[in-house]
Amino acid sequence: MDNNIWQLSPLLFTKNESKTSSLNRICPNHKKEIILIDMDSQNKKIEDRFACVDCIPENPQIKYCSIETINKQRRDYNSGSYKMLSEYQKKSKYKKTNQFKLIASIRKNCNKKFNEISEKFILEQFQSFDKSKDTKQIKNVTIQALKDEQLLKDLKQLINQLIKKNNLKLIIN
Repeated sequence: MDNNIWQLSPLLFTKNESKTSSLNRICPNHKKEIILIDMDSQNKKIEDRFACVDCIPENPQIKYCSIETINKQRRDYNSGSYKMLSEYQKKSKYKKTNQFKLIASIRKNCNKKFNEISEKFILEQFQSFDKSKDTKQIKNVTIQALKDEQLLKDLKQLINQLIKKNNLKLIIN
């Protein structure tokens, strides 16, 4: 089929209904128009499948199909293939649309989670800044302004710090 081009002559039903459709080829053996094609033989070359009126009696065991029948089968096959392709394209488009919707939904949920985590992190950072401000304010308060509990707690911390420093000095000396 590499270099063979099949051309179906127009069906002349309107002008001459008695004329049999043929290929625009001539049988090399009988020099007549090719009007039939052997579609059943398995091991023949394409050129060996063509037949004219005189080829039929020479090969009675072969079942030939007319050009009109083959042309109809070809049209049916092509329309069936087109329908299958069209259906496949519809299904493919539907699946792709659903996948894009799913990806958009996942992205939306991920962005929402990311924003929540980001806001939580920022809020925690601001709270830690506020705590450090409170700590600085506590340091600036005088001993006289402290309540008894806080005064005792702070004194214990200072004493423990001094002991640790003195122990270090004793160990170093």
